[in-house]
Amino acid sequence: MARGAAPRAVRGNDAEAAFARLQGRLRPAAALDDTAGGPDGTVFVIPSIDLDEAVLNRHARELAALEERSLYLLFALRRPDLRLVVVTSLPVRAEVLEYYLRLIPEADDARARVELLSPDDDSPRPLARKILEQSELLARLAKLVPDHDRAFILPFNVRGFERDLALALDIPIYGIDNRFARYGTKTGARRLFESAGVSHPAGVDGLRSSAELADALISLRHARPGLEGAVVKHDDAVSGDGNRIMPLRDLPPSGTAEEAAALDVRLRSLSSSYLEKFADGGIAEELIAGEIRSPSVQMRVLPDGEPLVVSTHDQVLGGDLNQTCVACHFPAGPEYAAGIVREARKAGEYLAARGVAGRLGVDFVVARRNGSWAPYAVEINLHEGGTSHPYGTLWLLTDGSLDEEKTTFRAPSGQAKHYFATDRLSDPGYRRIALRDFLAAATASGLDWDSNSQTGAVFHLLCSLEDEGRIGVTAIGDSADQAHQLYLRVVRLLDRLASERRSLRSAI
Repeated sequence: MARGAAPRAVRGNDAEAAFARLQGRLRPAAALDDTAGGPDGTVFVIPSIDLDEAVLNRHARELAALEERSLYLLFALRRPDLRLVVVTSLPVRAEVLEYYLRLIPEADDARARVELLSPDDDSPRPLARKILEQSELLARLAKLVPDHDRAFILPFNVRGFERDLALALDIPIYGIDNRFARYGTKTGARRLFESAGVSHPAGVDGLRSSAELADALISLRHARPGLEGAVVKHDDAVSGDGNRIMPLRDLPPSGTAEEAAALDVRLRSLSSSYLEKFADGGIAEELIAGEIRSPSVQMRVLPDGEPLVVSTHDQVLGGDLNQTCVACHFPAGPEYAAGIVREARKAGEYLAARGVAGRLGVDFVVARRNGSWAPYAVEINLHEGGTSHPYGTLWLLTDGSLDEEKTTFRAPSGQAKHYFATDRLSDPGYRRIALRDFLAAATASGLDWDSNSQTGAVFHLLCSLEDEGRIGVTAIGDSADQAHQLYLRVVRLLDRLASERRSLRSAI
């Protein structure tokens, strides 16, 4: 596309070839660092969540709020020559923008260097698709590209609509191309782990039916006598939605007809719709038992092919099946952090060697074995995750960095930093709390981010407080205990405000 021309569509194989050429423009920017497009760079923050239609529909009520997690990138405006263009499905409320900008008072021109746009469409569809459908919005975005060689898009993930948007705007994406999507499936991840020599659980991948699932479970029992259970997963599921635990205790002896019959009965406890989904692929792997934890490693592969470890976390699992990350501690426990970093680097180097550029995460289970912790890689996420925005918040507000060898994050002062973060601080009573009232009360209670001590609570999912009774928080402290105590103070404040509103309504 000619520079400055109106956006036009590119389709089919031509689109794939054009996108490959476009992505090549990321390569010379070796100093690219997530939110630094150079001294006069422009970052287009377009958190398009492009997942299967069924997944988007299931999370329809929270998609707009999840997009707004990317507003932590406003803190990058501390860098004086950076410009941001932020697009969200629904317009960002004035008090939300005001909140983020007041956390960076040293950037007094920050408001002038950010453009906020929206298609004003909360349907459960990828944001990139909504933009492409609105020609006026697309044209406005095209006019905001001052230099096509100093601009890029930061998405949630990259599929067809995000590719088409990048082509329409003639700027590359700092995200993992969908041609590598196979590595993000459960089968693809297991095969990557095997090829790269990454420690992972015993299991069987590439399952395509309930019959193959049954055979895989029998095979696992034969290979692991005494196995207590298996984790069964759909290939292309997120947030633990496709995971199930299949108990394997108290079955008849391995290899007998009675074993197969008893296992068939247990499989029938799963819904027919769940089993039918195996036509699209799935895996079964051993359930790691004993004293276990669920840490993760976040990485990015720079456009020049260098894989970098960004952060480590201990995930707090919850949800109906205890398979969903509901909160996290940063950093991961020191007794196993170095071990998971070592294994994650193998995966990152494997992907980098194949041309991957962008952000990724590797989830682990670690188990205590004979006094030490053994790591098992279980999944790869080729997109933004629930730990991206809390770490980005810490990084951008402090200008600190992770000491990969010691797996410790230090501010420029040398002070180690910790946080406790969640997207799921919720209660029906919180809907009674006006957002402005909550933010004012947090300030009055001394919970706000303090740029001098570089501690405090930073809030996200702000648009969900009044609508859903839900808010997100990243509580940053100089120790794990200080961070968690700060989080508990936020909980107590919300509970108090909700109680006061309930009492007021009762009095009326």
